[in-house]
Amino acid sequence: MELLTSNCPKCGSVYRKNVRNLCPSCTAKLDAELSLCLDLLWKYPSCSTEELIQHSNINKSVIIQFIKEGKLPKSYRNLTYPCECCGASIRYNRLCSSCSVTFKEAAVQLSPKFVLTPGTGFMMNRI
Repeated sequence: MELLTSNCPKCGSVYRKNVRNLCPSCTAKLDAELSLCLDLLWKYPSCSTEELIQHSNINKSVIIQFIKEGKLPKSYRNLTYPCECCGASIRYNRLCSSCSVTFKEAAVQLSPKFVLTPGTGFMMNRI
């Protein structure tokens, strides 16, 4: 029987591999942070992301991860995170509507220049 171990990506300690890919200590800390966020949102349902960060003293990246993963319900309308392109506040997806339109327009302009070769799945420049 093989015991699968790894180093925790957050703290570096050795742990037995699990579904969350975190050691028990970091898993407990993350669960406690999520619980605190949910408690604060229950008490102050109209608070923004910045207010939640300020009142919980939890790292901004952790709260943004909670929002993106759907661990903090979408019913809290003031919870936003930055667009990956321009940084505008958004509530879902990776890009704001403006950046999404820009990327779609660029893709439409580029699509006639490339053709999919059969069997390989690679894009080749059309001559």
